[in-house]
Amino acid sequence: RRGRTDEGTTMTRTFLADVCIVDGRVFDGRVGTADTAVAIRGERIIAIGTDAEIRALAGPDTRIIEAAVAAS
Repeated sequence: RRGRTDEGTTMTRTFLADVCIVDGRVFDGRVGTADTAVAIRGERIIAIGTDAEIRALAGPDTRIIEAAVAAS
């Protein structure tokens, strides 16, 4: 699976997230990125990326939060 970790490296193995927040806007301090989702495991952000990249980190017990729906 691909996505950027909080250290900025590209993930090459699968980490199952506890929570995935998708369909939002993520600011990671870099200009020009189009990140829309975050994966969280425990108390750490394990990846940021597109909705598809982050949904790929979800397991059967992962809570998916739709940011656009939660904000309305």
